[in-house]
Amino acid sequence: MVPESPTDNDKSIIDWIRYTVACAFLLPCFLVIVVFLKYEGAWSMWLSLFLSRGIYIVLATLIFGCFIITFFKNKVQGYSRGDSRSDESWCSPQDLWKTPHLSVCGDLKSLSRTRIDLEERSGALEREKAKVEERLEEAKYQSALESESLRKEAAITQRQLQQVLEEKEMLSREVSSISRETRITESALKDQARLTTRLEEARAELNRLKLQMEEMKMERDTAVAIAADLAVRAQGAADDSAQLIGQWVRREMENRRKKGNPSMGSTVETDEVSYSTQNIERENSQNEKTELFQESVSTSLETEENQMFLNSMQEEMDHHKVHLDMNADEGTIINWDNEEPGDCLQTFGCGPVTSSAAFRDFLTAHYSQMPL
Repeated sequence: MVPESPTDNDKSIIDWIRYTVACAFLLPCFLVIVVFLKYEGAWSMWLSLFLSRGIYIVLATLIFGCFIITFFKNKVQGYSRGDSRSDESWCSPQDLWKTPHLSVCGDLKSLSRTRIDLEERSGALEREKAKVEERLEEAKYQSALESESLRKEAAITQRQLQQVLEEKEMLSREVSSISRETRITESALKDQARLTTRLEEARAELNRLKLQMEEMKMERDTAVAIAADLAVRAQGAADDSAQLIGQWVRREMENRRKKGNPSMGSTVETDEVSYSTQNIERENSQNEKTELFQESVSTSLETEENQMFLNSMQEEMDHHKVHLDMNADEGTIINWDNEEPGDCLQTFGCGPVTSSAAFRDFLTAHYSQMPL
């Protein structure tokens, strides 16, 4: 139920109450001024009296005002109740002789007043509702804008995340390719280093083989030349010329070696494995050369007189048999049995061909078949 608005009587009563309270407060001030003007000589006394006793005057004024307000309020309420009762008593007897619709005249008036109030309040509520709806629409609009901006930011963030993932994948592929290239490069460098080492070893081995082949060739040429000279010069030799022939062979070998290679006096250092392999190859080559030389000499030198000379030379050579000792590191020939070291063949860098047993067998076979 909506409370009724104040009437004109209520407003007038409130105004009278205000005026009374104002007069109650202004009356003490007026009295103080009058007393001060009348008794000018003792104004300080009256002022101190007012200040000391003024609180009692104010309290008395307030009490008097409260009594007046209560009196007027009770009077107004009594009038309003009497009017309402008189209206009811006046309207009730009329209901007996008037039409039924006139009995509700008071209700219609009250309803009209309440309807106007309700319309005003409904209008106010409608306005407030409109304002609230506007605020709601604005809030919805703002929330829609914020949600749209958040959606756009989420889409941008998703794209950036996708780009970052793609870049990460690309970087991982690049790193893997670089690691593979690095491993390939390292293996290639290792292979290159191994090949370089093998190439250097092969070059060194090739140089050693070249030197050995040159030595073998020189020794072969020397041996062939000495054998040919012996075959020519030994045709008129006597039985006691075997020692002279041996000395001449030694001198000839030394002279030819010094002329062919002046630095042959120095020892040649080689590895044990390569040296053993070279000895096997040299022995095979010397055996082949010996067989070829024997075949060539045997076809041209076959007479019985030379056989007698060679038999005597063989006995002399058996008497002055030469013991050869091969040093694996220096490759030198040791002294003869029947001579002193100074008279025998000095140490002068003979190679494995002339100091080998195959060359000694070759000379023996050649002398045994040489004609006188």
